[in-house]
Amino acid sequence: MSAPPSSRWSEPLRGAVLGGAIVLVLGLWVYPVTPGGDSPSGPIQNDAAHYLAMARGSVTDAPAPFSFRIGVPLLAQYLPVAPEVTFRLVTWICLAWVCALTYLLGRRLGYAPAPLALAVVAGATTPAWVYQLENPYLTDGIGLLAITASLSAWFAGAFGVALLMLVLGPLFRETVAVTAGLWIRERPRWKVVVALAASALSLAVVRKLPGMPPAPGLFESAQHVLERKGLVRIFGDALGSWHALWFLAAAGLYLASKERRQQLLLPLALLLLSATGFSLIALNTQRMYFFAFPAMVLALAELFERAWSERPRLLVAFLVLLVFSVPFWSPAWPFGILLAKAKALRNTYGVVLLIAAIPLLRLALRRPSPLSYSTGRARR
Repeated sequence: MSAPPSSRWSEPLRGAVLGGAIVLVLGLWVYPVTPGGDSPSGPIQNDAAHYLAMARGSVTDAPAPFSFRIGVPLLAQYLPVAPEVTFRLVTWICLAWVCALTYLLGRRLGYAPAPLALAVVAGATTPAWVYQLENPYLTDGIGLLAITASLSAWFAGAFGVALLMLVLGPLFRETVAVTAGLWIRERPRWKVVVALAASALSLAVVRKLPGMPPAPGLFESAQHVLERKGLVRIFGDALGSWHALWFLAAAGLYLASKERRQQLLLPLALLLLSATGFSLIALNTQRMYFFAFPAMVLALAELFERAWSERPRLLVAFLVLLVFSVPFWSPAWPFGILLAKAKALRNTYGVVLLIAAIPLLRLALRRPSPLSYSTGRARR
């Protein structure tokens, strides 16, 4: 006899709310909400300056593509608080709910609570995630929330919710539109057609608003990025975006059952391929891979579930080391400003993380018999 829906969801919902609240409280404690002034990582400039200019004036007061992301600047114009406060609250609340939604999604798919929670924590220690706390005047946080909600809706078969995300999400970050591709294998076929049309229409309408600057050419943008960074640096930044967790996520996919792997491969491939494409036209490579958070966390949970069942101390030791690595990615984190100046030391710490991950990788290479709780619940 199956448990009633209320009791089935009470445990993961409580865990998600508690975890989201902890992330929010820690963010507000480390970087308190104050109007005006610089960002925690230094002067407000580049992307953040464009978004705040849109919030204080007109949504067309910024060059493309920033001017197309009208959602948060419009919200900041109508709320009775300073634009800086609006952006910080939106970013931190969205990050907290990304953690909560990812946890709820993992529990729906059948992951055990402890290793899933540790996978969420691991994802929240990556450089691009920490950067959102340092520079909250961006639209990345709410964009990632829309991506996570769209992915969750796809797993649940909730086409209406996914359609809502595809219409509203691109108003905050156009990356959300790529989740329309999740429906490519669905039946009936009209779902993928409607999903693609909805995301394309949302992108097109914003670009046709009066006074909007023209979109930059893709070829010119790619040429600019390649001249400024080069392919080697782009690859290095991409590798550093998830550092040792790249290898652990790959090991998680290797460990997964055939059914679970088929569930994860499409969203993971879609988000990572889109991140790679955007990395060729955007200077901040690590922020592009930030949007793969929910799929990467689920892949990590596969390995962490295995490690938790056999060597929990090994997993916990690696996670502790990972959390202590945060100051090396973040000059604004407490005491991190001293460590950030030692680039060689920071790079050495990245190598240490990789070495520390080797025992977990070796554990993955011993292909196990399926765990009793790893079969997961089939989507729909």
